[in-house]
Amino acid sequence: MRQIASRAVVVWLLGSLLPLVIPAGAGVTHRDTGMDVTRPALNLGGALIFGDSFESGDTSAWSSAVGLRSPFLQLPARDAACDGGTFGWQADSDGFAGSISVAEDFDLTADFTLEMFRIWGAYAQGSEPPDDFTVIVHTREGGVPGVALSTQENVASVRALTGVTFDEFAEWEYVISLNTPVELAAGSYFLEIFNNTVDSGDTFFVECGFLDTRHGFDGLVWSDTTPGSTWNQVMDDLAFEIIR
Repeated sequence: MRQIASRAVVVWLLGSLLPLVIPAGAGVTHRDTGMDVTRPALNLGGALIFGDSFESGDTSAWSSAVGLRSPFLQLPARDAACDGGTFGWQADSDGFAGSISVAEDFDLTADFTLEMFRIWGAYAQGSEPPDDFTVIVHTREGGVPGVALSTQENVASVRALTGVTFDEFAEWEYVISLNTPVELAAGSYFLEIFNNTVDSGDTFFVECGFLDTRHGFDGLVWSDTTPGSTWNQVMDDLAFEIIR
């Protein structure tokens, strides 16, 4: 089984990655679910992440105090979960379903230098193993990953618990920094990612998210090899944000 089943609970969502403190709001609700999506500031490896209001598919809802916008933002789906009621997708070269890689597609309306991005996920057995992420940026061809423009192994990442648990799983937020920035022209791409929890006895999975209706494409792809080769399309979307 490649998806991880779970009862969904309220997830605290994080705002933008910034080097200054801005007080978080209070009582901000999500447009689609009506649930509270505010969160106090959190120090993540020396970079301050703070709460703000967001709406699914609406990347214009950044803090008016700083005026930043993400080129691509898919918030964690929480109780909406993945298609069929599961919570996320395995993205691990040594997981309980074997080797599974996942990829999410997005559209850039202008040239962009990809340096950092954010995902949300968990470890199925809860052992919190060290992370060893591989990130591959592909062209998008016919709705699946095409040419690999950049392949980077053991990329730098920091993680922090969100304070949320679902069933026996603890939710983590990850900020991943590419070893080498990738220059992308305006156009459509896939970002492929998988962890390597070898010898830990655990399995990493990425949480599902709400589709970014302005810059995203409905669905993700997965492969039973790492890196991916033959791709399978499903109507889920990953919780994923490109950080400007």
